[in-house]
Amino acid sequence: MTYTVKKGDTMDKIAKSMNMPLSDLLASNPQMENPDMIQVGDTVYMPGEQQTAPPALSGWCSFVLDIVNNRVPEPGVSLVQFPVRKHVFVATMGMPPPSQFGSQYDIYTAWIASSVSPPAIKDFFDLIPTVEDGFWSNHKNIPSLQTTDFVLVTPETRGHGAGPVNPVVVVQGSLANCCRKGT
Repeated sequence: MTYTVKKGDTMDKIAKSMNMPLSDLLASNPQMENPDMIQVGDTVYMPGEQQTAPPALSGWCSFVLDIVNNRVPEPGVSLVQFPVRKHVFVATMGMPPPSQFGSQYDIYTAWIASSVSPPAIKDFFDLIPTVEDGFWSNHKNIPSLQTTDFVLVTPETRGHGAGPVNPVVVVQGSLANCCRKGT
């Protein structure tokens, strides 16, 4: 049996509702890097449940970068190549100028993270504005890329460091949602 995390859930609350020790529930979920940071929609495995590994990705796949808190009018998209190159392409459309989020911001940055809250940044690349207003895109090989990683896009200042300065995420998505035509 599995359980899908709902708003307000904690691992402790889930264990109590299932009438089991928290330690048993945690032992059945070694995939959770930080069980204090579960997200709505996460799958929690019950003791004795056989976990199935996510399907291996091979070739190109895509996923939507969902709008966060209605901060921008349009979602983005990511195109990812596995397993050889581990290449990530990110494109956004309908984006307001980054300065809308603070006068110091002049670019959008795509962050590759192993977790969202708090962000555990693995790599990044700045998006480049295209000829069409509101469209930003770029791509990069990410050798450490995993199918469990996330893509987060934030407005930033050119020359920023290896972590987001701005905590405002405008779009985000999970490589776990990568799909191909016909799947």
